[in-house]
Amino acid sequence: MVEPKSDVPTFTTLNEFFVLLDPSYYADEELNQNVSLPLRLVNFLKNILTGCDPIFDEKDMLPFFMVNFFQMPMLLMDTCYANRPWKKIDF
Repeated sequence: MVEPKSDVPTFTTLNEFFVLLDPSYYADEELNQNVSLPLRLVNFLKNILTGCDPIFDEKDMLPFFMVNFFQMPMLLMDTCYANRPWKKIDF
């Protein structure tokens, strides 16, 4: 099992933004994120100010490169291989 080197909580900026906009679809029900807009905004700001998005961490560029140059091309190749329509890239 891989353990994180830091105690700083991590988040994905785009996911947090989408939870802010439409929690009924994007929110994690276990975390009870489907609350009023002001509370969602407070949670969003708290996560942004106290956490870290590994994709934008200048000390470790591997997550950025893996998402952009490995994960996305693999998702597109899998979509083509399975002969499914490509509608969006969902990380």
